Amino acid sequence: MRKLPLVVFGAILLVLFSVGAVQVYASKKAEEEVKELLAKVGLKEQASYSKVSYSLLKGTTEVRDLRIRTKGGTSHAARVLITKFTDTDLELSITGIRGEDPEFEKFERQLRELGYEEVYINAMLSFSFYADSGELLIRKVRIEVPGAFRLELSLNLSGVDRELIRAVTENGGEDVNYLAQKLSVVTLKGGSLTLSDLGLRERLLRKEAQITGKEVEQVKREIAQQLKPKRSSEFDAKLYGALKELVERGGSISLEAKPEEPVEFQELVVASLLALQTKDPSELVDRLGIKVNYSPHQH
Repeated sequence: MRKLPLVVFGAILLVLFSVGAVQVYASKKAEEEVKELLAKVGLKEQASYSKVSYSLLKGTTEVRDLRIRTKGGTSHAARVLITKFTDTDLELSITGIRGEDPEFEKFERQLRELGYEEVYINAMLSFSFYADSGELLIRKVRIEVPGAFRLELSLNLSGVDRELIRAVTENGGEDVNYLAQKLSVVTLKGGSLTLSDLGLRERLLRKEAQITGKEVEQVKREIAQQLKPKRSSEFDAKLYGALKELVERGGSISLEAKPEEPVEFQELVVASLLALQTKDPSELVDRLGIKVNYSPHQH
């Protein structure tokens, strides 16, 4: 076997060393970014993690074993993957979220009673902030319990500035008067909320059938009979029709808001409170231009 010339061997070592040095530097920079992100959401002092790494090829930052300590207990995430983090954009996913607080323990106990062996939450967040126009585009907030359900929210807000974002993230909205003042100029331009069944429906139906001694199909029919619109409106008809389909076949229900004109935050609050008080959401539905959509499972 021919030996590599010394100069070639040295060049290879130099390349490997350079790549390793860049990787170490990038990982240190990534850890600084993680600390900056935690500081921006007011969790720098409460958070700890085992490892931060940066992928040169993918341009992503990975955080392992993130723990956040609060008064209610400790929350743990197995992995946080940050794909974008700038002054105006944030995109990240969190997998394996578990909590030691009473609320999560109760939630976990309820799902274990339905036969789930492992209970944890996955989450995803993606948004962009356009300072010049004051627009905050929340593309997606996703919360998913694997094998159970998924919730997805998107919002398009205007009238937002950095001070409002800082008041919500860093200060936790503690200054209520200041927060109310900043929110008074915020308007909703659109949004959506989607609930998807990933298996929880079937387990709930089987559990109810077991408790009542009935067949699953009979349980479905009885639930469907109870899902009757309280008002003779197009929205109610579509909503209850979608709920019946969800009980019968699973799938997803989404509420999509497309107001003709942006809705001021204060107007939204008043309309929401009125809908709760009167148990009649028709005015709120009309103002927001809410539409109901049902989608069956994709096979």
